[in-house]
Amino acid sequence: MDSNVVFIIIFVIFCAFLMSAGLISKRGVKESSDFVLAGREISTPINTVGVCAIGFAGTTVTLAPGFTIQYGLLGGLGWGCIYAVCGLLIFGLLYANFIRRSGAQTLPEFLEMRYDGHTRSVVAITSVIGMCGIMANNVVSSVDNIAAFTGWNRLAITAIIFAVIIVFTFVSGLWATTITDLFQVLIGVIVVPATFFLLAGKFGWLDAITANWSAGNFMNEGFVGALPGMKFTYPSIFNFIVCFAVALVWGNNYYWMKVANCRSEKVARNSFVAAAIVLIVVFVLPLCLIGGYMGAFYPDKLTLNGGTVLPTGTYGFIASTFISLFGALVVISAVAASISTASTSALGASAVANRDIYQRLINPKADAKTSLKMSKIIMLLIGVVTFVLCQFPGGPTYLFAFANC
Repeated sequence: MDSNVVFIIIFVIFCAFLMSAGLISKRGVKESSDFVLAGREISTPINTVGVCAIGFAGTTVTLAPGFTIQYGLLGGLGWGCIYAVCGLLIFGLLYANFIRRSGAQTLPEFLEMRYDGHTRSVVAITSVIGMCGIMANNVVSSVDNIAAFTGWNRLAITAIIFAVIIVFTFVSGLWATTITDLFQVLIGVIVVPATFFLLAGKFGWLDAITANWSAGNFMNEGFVGALPGMKFTYPSIFNFIVCFAVALVWGNNYYWMKVANCRSEKVARNSFVAAAIVLIVVFVLPLCLIGGYMGAFYPDKLTLNGGTVLPTGTYGFIASTFISLFGALVVISAVAASISTASTSALGASAVANRDIYQRLINPKADAKTSLKMSKIIMLLIGVVTFVLCQFPGGPTYLFAFANC
């Protein structure tokens, strides 16, 4: 059977699962706080999976192998480890107790307690824009991998993926995304390491990559050069720490939500630490090495060398080298990662826009029913903005830079 036909069948099954999860969990959504915080009843294993799901996202699936191809193994690992350790692990250790006890549903809400209403308004608006950028980044990441696998029209793929994300998230909010986080991570835990081991069995281990790497020293040089260290420009180690880990992660409303939705401070703290470890070992390292195989054994396919495959489309191209069924599963794992995180971004943006802009500045007297309705309307509006951002030139790499800014 043609690989594209196999992919369509699996994609339809995956979408059916998403919609089922949304419809089943809809009964738990009675007000806007249920919609965005899942009733504050999330346990340690579930929140660990949820945070892992954000980390194992379209961003990681595209940028971990992409940065490895461009800047060598330390470039890809540096980006992933900065996110996991400086972003998630330290955030959980430093802020879990205080966020959970503050009672604030959103970060801008807390900033009004700490500073003033003007600060809350400014941060709310810029947070919505940043989360739209992350949502667009994940949509385009998914498109890159599907296009590399199937060769389909990118605009058509974007429209389909976008429609799935909005419809699915619109149905029942964080409860539904929490259920699919579990499904997504279970797929990823199996498929990503399996992809690496299949490539290792075919080509050899790290020594084989090093021996066939034509861009210099594989450890710290890629087809663009070495990753800059303390430069202010993107990408660089300094930029990853300050703009990505601190600004984008610590200042991101959906990470705040992932703490606020937990049963206790201990649950929040432990889940962030566990998620950081799982991400590095199970996802970041194998994905970086997959990028290494691409650069070592398929360099002529890369756009950097005159080919047609973007570095960010590595995962999808590698999937096309396997038998149809497994290749389709590899791509679906990337699609699931993108949809899960994009859905969380949509929820984070709509939560801020609803609670910090609509309920506070436009309709302070809105009741629970009106607020829930407005959450969904705002999500649709955010969807329109994000679809426009998906046309941003430069693909996932520069959408990610836009979100950092």
